[in-house]
Amino acid sequence: MVQISVREWQIAAVAAGIALAAAGGLWWLKRNRHSADELEYERRQVLASYGRIVDGSLLDGFQVTAEDGTTRDMLLYGYEISGVIYECSQDITPLREILDPAQVKLGMPCSIRYQPGSPENSILVAERWSGLREGLPDIWSPLQDEFNHRSHQVG
Repeated sequence: MVQISVREWQIAAVAAGIALAAAGGLWWLKRNRHSADELEYERRQVLASYGRIVDGSLLDGFQVTAEDGTTRDMLLYGYEISGVIYECSQDITPLREILDPAQVKLGMPCSIRYQPGSPENSILVAERWSGLREGLPDIWSPLQDEFNHRSHQVG
Protein backbone atom coordinates (compact mmCIF):
# COMPACT_ATOMS: atom_id res chain seq x y z
CA MET A 1 0.00 0.00 0.00
CA VAL A 2 1.24 3.45 -0.91
CA GLN A 3 1.47 5.97 1.86
CA ILE A 4 0.35 9.55 1.01
CA SER A 5 1.58 12.23 3.30
CA VAL A 6 -0.50 15.10 4.64
CA ARG A 7 1.52 17.50 2.52
CA GLU A 8 0.59 15.58 -0.65
CA TRP A 9 -3.10 15.66 0.36
CA GLN A 10 -2.86 19.43 0.84
CA ILE A 11 -1.26 19.88 -2.58
CA ALA A 12 -3.98 17.70 -4.20
CA ALA A 13 -6.72 19.68 -2.43
CA VAL A 14 -5.27 23.01 -3.56
CA ALA A 15 -4.95 21.70 -7.14
CA ALA A 16 -8.56 20.48 -7.10
CA GLY A 17 -9.71 23.85 -5.70
CA ILE A 18 -7.85 25.73 -8.44
CA ALA A 19 -9.34 23.45 -11.12
CA LEU A 20 -12.81 23.93 -9.67
CA ALA A 21 -12.39 27.73 -9.53
CA ALA A 22 -11.10 27.76 -13.12
CA ALA A 23 -14.07 25.70 -14.30
CA GLY A 24 -16.48 28.03 -12.45
CA GLY A 25 -14.80 31.10 -13.93
CA LEU A 26 -14.96 29.65 -17.43
CA TRP A 27 -18.66 28.84 -16.98
CA TRP A 28 -19.33 32.38 -15.70
CA LEU A 29 -17.62 33.92 -18.75
CA LYS A 30 -19.34 31.65 -21.28
CA ARG A 31 -22.84 31.50 -19.78
CA ASN A 32 -25.82 32.73 -21.79
CA ARG A 33 -26.38 36.33 -20.73
CA HIS A 34 -29.68 38.04 -21.29
CA SER A 35 -29.75 41.07 -23.56
CA ALA A 36 -31.03 44.42 -22.30
CA ASP A 37 -34.29 43.88 -24.24
CA GLU A 38 -34.80 40.46 -22.61
CA LEU A 39 -34.21 41.90 -19.13
CA GLU A 40 -36.66 44.74 -19.85
CA TYR A 41 -39.25 42.22 -21.09
CA GLU A 42 -38.92 40.21 -17.87
CA ARG A 43 -39.24 43.41 -15.79
CA ARG A 44 -42.45 44.37 -17.63
CA GLN A 45 -43.91 40.89 -17.10
CA VAL A 46 -43.19 40.95 -13.36
CA LEU A 47 -44.68 44.42 -12.92
CA ALA A 48 -47.72 43.59 -15.06
CA SER A 49 -48.36 40.51 -12.90
CA TYR A 50 -47.52 41.75 -9.40
CA GLY A 51 -47.25 45.54 -9.48
CA ARG A 52 -49.62 47.85 -7.65
CA ILE A 53 -51.62 50.37 -9.65
CA VAL A 54 -51.65 54.12 -9.06
CA ASP A 55 -53.11 57.02 -11.06
CA GLY A 56 -50.70 59.18 -12.99
CA SER A 57 -50.39 61.53 -15.95
CA LEU A 58 -48.86 61.00 -19.35
CA LEU A 59 -46.50 63.95 -19.67
CA ASP A 60 -44.66 63.60 -22.98
CA GLY A 61 -43.77 61.34 -25.86
CA PHE A 62 -40.40 61.67 -27.57
CA GLN A 63 -37.76 59.82 -29.54
CA VAL A 64 -34.16 59.15 -28.55
CA THR A 65 -31.33 58.02 -30.80
CA ALA A 66 -29.50 55.10 -29.18
CA GLU A 67 -25.76 54.46 -29.33
CA ASP A 68 -26.27 51.90 -32.10
CA GLY A 69 -28.04 54.51 -34.26
CA THR A 70 -31.59 53.20 -33.81
CA THR A 71 -34.45 55.47 -32.83
CA ARG A 72 -36.26 54.57 -29.62
CA ASP A 73 -39.81 55.73 -28.80
CA MET A 74 -40.18 56.92 -25.21
CA LEU A 75 -43.11 57.93 -23.00
CA LEU A 76 -42.63 60.22 -20.00
CA TYR A 77 -45.16 59.88 -17.17
CA GLY A 78 -45.56 61.07 -13.62
CA TYR A 79 -47.27 59.77 -10.48
CA GLU A 80 -47.32 60.36 -6.74
CA ILE A 81 -46.91 57.80 -3.96
CA SER A 82 -46.89 58.77 -0.26
CA GLY A 83 -46.27 62.41 -1.06
CA VAL A 84 -43.29 61.69 -3.33
CA ILE A 85 -43.65 62.70 -6.98
CA TYR A 86 -42.01 60.39 -9.51
CA GLU A 87 -41.32 61.14 -13.17
CA CYS A 88 -40.25 58.12 -15.19
CA SER A 89 -39.87 57.20 -18.81
CA GLN A 90 -40.46 53.92 -20.60
CA ASP A 91 -39.04 52.71 -23.87
CA ILE A 92 -42.04 51.51 -25.88
CA THR A 93 -40.07 50.57 -29.01
CA PRO A 94 -40.45 46.80 -28.42
CA LEU A 95 -44.22 47.30 -28.06
CA ARG A 96 -44.79 48.84 -31.53
CA GLU A 97 -46.93 45.88 -32.59
CA ILE A 98 -49.29 46.60 -29.69
CA LEU A 99 -49.03 50.37 -29.35
CA ASP A 100 -48.70 53.03 -32.04
CA PRO A 101 -46.76 55.96 -30.52
CA ALA A 102 -48.60 58.39 -32.82
CA GLN A 103 -51.93 57.38 -31.26
CA VAL A 104 -50.89 58.13 -27.68
CA LYS A 105 -52.75 61.12 -26.25
CA LEU A 106 -50.39 63.27 -24.21
CA GLY A 107 -51.62 65.02 -21.08
CA MET A 108 -54.21 62.33 -20.38
CA PRO A 109 -54.61 60.57 -17.06
CA CYS A 110 -53.21 57.05 -17.00
CA SER A 111 -52.60 54.12 -14.66
CA ILE A 112 -49.10 53.15 -13.58
CA ARG A 113 -47.95 49.78 -12.25
CA TYR A 114 -45.11 50.00 -9.75
CA GLN A 115 -43.13 47.71 -7.46
CA PRO A 116 -44.37 48.21 -3.88
CA GLY A 117 -40.92 48.15 -2.24
CA SER A 118 -39.34 50.27 -4.97
CA PRO A 119 -41.93 52.72 -6.39
CA GLU A 120 -39.49 54.18 -8.93
CA ASN A 121 -39.58 50.80 -10.71
CA SER A 122 -42.73 51.27 -12.80
CA ILE A 123 -44.31 50.73 -16.20
CA LEU A 124 -47.03 52.38 -18.21
CA VAL A 125 -47.48 49.68 -20.88
CA ALA A 126 -46.65 45.97 -21.16
CA GLU A 127 -47.49 43.18 -23.58
CA ARG A 128 -50.62 42.16 -21.69
CA TRP A 129 -51.46 45.32 -19.75
CA SER A 130 -51.85 49.01 -20.59
CA GLY A 131 -52.32 51.96 -18.30
CA LEU A 132 -53.19 54.24 -21.21
CA ARG A 133 -56.77 55.39 -21.42
CA GLU A 134 -58.62 56.06 -24.65
CA GLY A 135 -60.23 59.22 -23.32
CA LEU A 136 -62.11 60.57 -20.39
CA PRO A 137 -64.99 58.36 -19.29
CA ASP A 138 -68.54 59.38 -20.11
CA ILE A 139 -70.36 60.59 -17.06
CA TRP A 140 -73.91 59.31 -16.87
CA SER A 141 -76.56 61.77 -16.01
CA PRO A 142 -80.35 61.70 -16.44
CA LEU A 143 -80.07 64.65 -18.84
CA GLN A 144 -77.52 62.79 -21.01
CA ASP A 145 -79.77 59.70 -21.05
CA GLU A 146 -82.78 61.82 -22.05
CA PHE A 147 -80.75 63.53 -24.80
CA ASN A 148 -79.68 60.17 -26.26
CA HIS A 149 -83.26 58.88 -26.12
CA ARG A 150 -84.61 61.94 -27.98
CA SER A 151 -81.87 61.87 -30.62
CA HIS A 152 -82.76 58.27 -31.48
CA GLN A 153 -86.45 59.17 -31.86
CA VAL A 154 -85.73 62.10 -34.18
CA GLY A 155 -83.54 60.16 -36.64
